[in-house]
Amino acid sequence: MQFSNDLTTWTDQDEIYGFGNEFVVPMRQFTAPPVPEPGAPSLPQPNPTPRMNASIRMEGYSGALGGTVVSWASLDHGGAVVVRIAGEMAPEWLQVPLYSESFGAFSFFVWHPGSVDAAPEDNPVLGTNDSAMLAVLEASLPTMNEQMVNSVARARNVPAPAAPDPDSKRFWRVFVNPDIDTDSDGTPDWSEFEIAAAAQASPPDGGGGSSASGNAFNADTNRDGIPDGQQLDTDRDGICDVFDIAAEDDTAVFPFGPLPRYALFPITNAQPQVQMVPFQISDKGTVLYKNGTWTGGVWTNLDLPADELTIPHYGARAINDHNVILGISTLYLSDASGIDEPSAYCSWASPSATRSFVTTGTGDHQVYATIEHGLSGNFFRFHPYPGPILSNDGRFSAFTWGKNLENSWHNRRTLYPAYWKLAGPGVAATQEQSDHLLYHNQEPGLRWGGGYPMYDPEGRGYNTDEDLTQPYTSLIYAPNLLPEPPFTPTNVIPQSGGPILALPWVGTNAQTQAFIQGSWKTSPTFAKALDIAASGTAIGRNHDGLKAPVLLNGKWTDIGRYAPGLPAEWASINTTLLDTTPGGWILAERRNPTTFDDVGVMLPLRVDGVDNSASPANLEDPAAGVDPTSMAALGGTGRVPEIWIMAPVGGSNTVRFRTPLNPVSTLKLQ
Repeated sequence: MQFSNDLTTWTDQDEIYGFGNEFVVPMRQFTAPPVPEPGAPSLPQPNPTPRMNASIRMEGYSGALGGTVVSWASLDHGGAVVVRIAGEMAPEWLQVPLYSESFGAFSFFVWHPGSVDAAPEDNPVLGTNDSAMLAVLEASLPTMNEQMVNSVARARNVPAPAAPDPDSKRFWRVFVNPDIDTDSDGTPDWSEFEIAAAAQASPPDGGGGSSASGNAFNADTNRDGIPDGQQLDTDRDGICDVFDIAAEDDTAVFPFGPLPRYALFPITNAQPQVQMVPFQISDKGTVLYKNGTWTGGVWTNLDLPADELTIPHYGARAINDHNVILGISTLYLSDASGIDEPSAYCSWASPSATRSFVTTGTGDHQVYATIEHGLSGNFFRFHPYPGPILSNDGRFSAFTWGKNLENSWHNRRTLYPAYWKLAGPGVAATQEQSDHLLYHNQEPGLRWGGGYPMYDPEGRGYNTDEDLTQPYTSLIYAPNLLPEPPFTPTNVIPQSGGPILALPWVGTNAQTQAFIQGSWKTSPTFAKALDIAASGTAIGRNHDGLKAPVLLNGKWTDIGRYAPGLPAEWASINTTLLDTTPGGWILAERRNPTTFDDVGVMLPLRVDGVDNSASPANLEDPAAGVDPTSMAALGGTGRVPEIWIMAPVGGSNTVRFRTPLNPVSTLKLQ
């Protein structure tokens, strides 16, 4: 509590442990204070004996014997002590969970969270100080109960404060210190009270976490030698609260990391043959168009037949983070007279490499990877996916095209697509037959897809007339079959040790779903996400007044904040984010009503600070030479979006910058 007479100079008046307490001061009074009556002169008092402080926790006993469980840090040896006493706590303790009073040689600070607890069958042998403290506590419990009853009845300051001078003006304000950590376990008291208050509620969906509990007066509640602040896990997702980007959301399993700032590089020399925007970016900063790539200002045309560039679904379709590209082209077969030439998958080992068709086997046993049984148009009619996903180990899903029993080129009439894996230039691919209608293989153990039934399981041929009348099915295996999500996902994101996230289509109102505890539910943190990087940084749709928002450490952030120095036309509602990579590259689009849409690449730049292994996740640390105020909080508070580095005079300090730069790009600081 602070006061001021001029709203400029403030003076500390009182300190109050503000949990469940009420403090009343007169804002203005119009009567003069009474003149105190003279009394007998006070006699000099001897110096009192210093009291010992005892911070304890008192709860009802959960067993049949009744009584009260008292726990505290030993006054003799500092270890945790748990004892059951016979006295009962009055019901009024529930309304006043914090209590402070002195009895005898002890000053007690008592916390009663309103729960019940167990105690050892036999009370431990206590030392001298602990025995004396417990004896005073037991003897004083009736007085404490009486005070609780009176406190609840009054619930205000008694007696009332004396009135000030009627002509004086005084102003009060409450100055809150949220960093108080009574037991020094790394978790502030307010957080531990919050955790304790929720302890009686249903456990979070995650079901994990440690056995530590919220106790502001016990730094190690589960007695395992590790401070609770390094273990308390409100959402029980396996990440303790002080490191969790969303401490109360068990669908987000990512730790805090250094906050990035982004540099935007507009693409000015792309050469698309048709009016279209790029659709993917790799972790090397390579932007993929259907007819070429852009990397660090350099445009590279892909090896493709010129007559296919105007066909919508031909050309490049996917790129992985090693810059291997997968596309679709026409497979011309010399002995395929009388049948359609199949639309087959081709690949490029790099943007400048020669195109090669994806095939395996030799001679009459050679087969090719094709789309939708070789019927080039129907794949995109019946399957609304934007294209295949090429995993970093070269896996994707496709049908097969080869020679049938009559030695004529034809589709292999397989009901489901095969799992294909690219090998390398001049080396045949490999394949194995799948058993479900799955079109995306993102990594070992995760595959997904679905669609309308495309082939009659009873062997009567294609059901193209009935396809659109059948129910659409979304299948996700991770690695076992999951229940169908509430929408058709455009991407499926695994979290290390956490729930699977299914992301909705761009332009829909659907929200990201997390598969957790056997069912799908909306993820509070990633509800607006369109794609997620490996660090938990996500790109999202415009919402809540934010433009091209990015999720940084669990908080959605406007483009004007995370990308300082942007031209005004990019920091606008016309900018949307299209794709992000595991390393955090972002592909952005700015819709221009008068010209073609502008496209830009956004490079994340993170500052780790000096070698600072004691700092969780290498967060910015003033001692590391990095000013943390430049990397956190909103504008208008004296903090800036740029990164400030404080270099000591006459010494050396190493500051690390982390960014997913590719080998041909360099980092220039200014």
